[in-house]
Amino acid sequence: MRKPLKLKTRMRMITFVMLAVVIILNTATIVLYISSSLKENASQSVRSVSQQTLITFDNLLDSFDTMSQLPLMDNGIFEILNKDYEACDVKERKFQMYQDMDTVTAKIYMEMFYKNNYVYSVTIIPFNTDLIYSKQRYCRPVKAEGVKERQWFLDICKTSGRKTELLCQRTDDLYSGEESIISIARLLNNPMKEKDLGVMRIDVAVKDLENIWNLQNLPEGSKIMVVNGQEEMLYTSLEEEEEITQIL
Repeated sequence: MRKPLKLKTRMRMITFVMLAVVIILNTATIVLYISSSLKENASQSVRSVSQQTLITFDNLLDSFDTMSQLPLMDNGIFEILNKDYEACDVKERKFQMYQDMDTVTAKIYMEMFYKNNYVYSVTIIPFNTDLIYSKQRYCRPVKAEGVKERQWFLDICKTSGRKTELLCQRTDDLYSGEESIISIARLLNNPMKEKDLGVMRIDVAVKDLENIWNLQNLPEGSKIMVVNGQEEMLYTSLEEEEEITQIL
């Protein structure tokens, strides 16, 4: 028969087992704490990057909003938008219209394109002429046919013009490219005469937003989607076939 362990030996074994349990519990506690801390730090880092990204995006939209007021603040453009071409001499009318178009286009370039690299295109659709004032990154001509019947244009015409409207991500419909864009648009009006003068739209290419949403600062595999208050998509880094897994 196996001899019973001496009391001293049993006490040593019990002490050893208790120490082992304590060490295991302490180790597990430390591991859980470190893991929790790492997860919390990672979450805070993601939240910080996301918050800073949205601030940058908001600042970009604010700069576009300021730009959209140029036609109302610049006396030269404002006078052109208010001009009655029908009162001009027939022989001089076309010349005057094209001369004004050159004037407005030059100011669009100097005050918008030259000062903001994110601008993809600027378009002013006046109501006093069939000409359209435009500037586009690749110098593509504007597709003017049917522009005043497009839904986004009709929707902008129903607004007051006191603020810009944010148009959701779409394929560029004003130029010959197939660039994915988001836009802000404003109804331009003369408040003193209660007269609508035209519609202005400023576009930014979605691919340029990758410079704002730097995925390298986020965990591997992160995707971004930005929606407005109506849950309409403004921007997404998801491919069409991918499922939506994250919303900022």
